[in-house]
Amino acid sequence: LRNIFRRDPNWRTDVSFAPDQEVLPDEATLKSYDLIVLGEIPHEVVSDQHLGWLEDHVRSGGGLILIDGPREELRQLLGGDSPLSPVTWFDAPQWLDQPHLALTTEGSLEPALTLAANKADNEAIWSYLPAPHRAIRVRPKVGATILAEARSETGNTPLLITQMLGSGRVLYISSDESWRWRYQ
Repeated sequence: LRNIFRRDPNWRTDVSFAPDQEVLPDEATLKSYDLIVLGEIPHEVVSDQHLGWLEDHVRSGGGLILIDGPREELRQLLGGDSPLSPVTWFDAPQWLDQPHLALTTEGSLEPALTLAANKADNEAIWSYLPAPHRAIRVRPKVGATILAEARSETGNTPLLITQMLGSGRVLYISSDESWRWRYQ
């Protein structure tokens, strides 16, 4: 993601990969961002104060993307009733192995997920994209919208889930394997 945004001169990016220190900046700097992307950062390095600032920022119109993965850090950071998460996690970690991708009806109407001019071609592209090897099984909260699902013989789980929070929006991704999409 960093490389995509850095290549585009219309974006200014600040990136932190510092697992041994607080990752989020001070409140004034945080409020200057349009979009914040959080992956699996250790929950110990994000203070409650930072979570409060982040919630205020999204409520006032900021964007937040949450990318989950196998270390369960987002679950530990936002589990329970955090308004920053559009999903709840199962009591015990659950994974969906070898899923394939499918847009939901709502996802097929989302301009950001339109990769082809007509609906049939768009659905074909999404079904062709390499699926993650694993996706975390989650449940959408009331009011959240599932945009895409990971489906397998053993079940389905939301892959892309979005929800408004005040004037802002949160997007949750239940797998950190979207990097596979850059091939072919």
